[in-house]
Amino acid sequence: MEYNKNNFEENKKYNVKAIMAVLLFGDFLSLFNESILNVALPVLIEEMHVTATTIQWLATGYVLIVAILIPITAFLIHSLNINPQFLSAMILFLAGILFAVFSTSFTTLLISRIIQATGTGMIIPIMMNTALVINPPEKRASAMGLYVCAILVAPALGAIVSGTISLFFNWQSLFIMMIPLSLISIITVAMFLENVTVLTKPKVYIFMLLNKLK
Repeated sequence: MEYNKNNFEENKKYNVKAIMAVLLFGDFLSLFNESILNVALPVLIEEMHVTATTIQWLATGYVLIVAILIPITAFLIHSLNINPQFLSAMILFLAGILFAVFSTSFTTLLISRIIQATGTGMIIPIMMNTALVINPPEKRASAMGLYVCAILVAPALGAIVSGTISLFFNWQSLFIMMIPLSLISIITVAMFLENVTVLTKPKVYIFMLLNKLK
């Protein structure tokens, strides 16, 4: 991705504040969701009749999928437009949440968490890359500061809020509360997120990589 003065002159037509707000909200939701099940793990152990080691995959699997998707999405950013990518990520995220609400076993709940994590792993690199594109050099530090705050605060806040809700409701309610918020994010993404990046269509030479690994 090239960052030059001409790009910033062209980006003046974009609503930077709206794009930043949409990205920040979607990122906050996905990272908030990362930790909402942590406080409910003891309850899930009893309800789903699994061991503590097994139930930990609901948290570990989420982080693992996110880690895998981040570099993959970094490649896709240069091949596909931002709006459909981010929209697809949020729809996947919502689909995983809906699947979790109706999960009755550990396996189905784990699959739902993997689907959610797929969306999260796409959202993070899209957010950061877009913020760098739409902001001039002197404002990038502030933009990254906002997103780092979301990355740090959202998981901590997720544990606090979910712990409070779990005192009064069942674990499914943790996902139910995410449904309207996710719908709001999807609608705002469709309305305000514009395709601000330049597609370079990079190629991955898989066979060359495999030969180097031998």
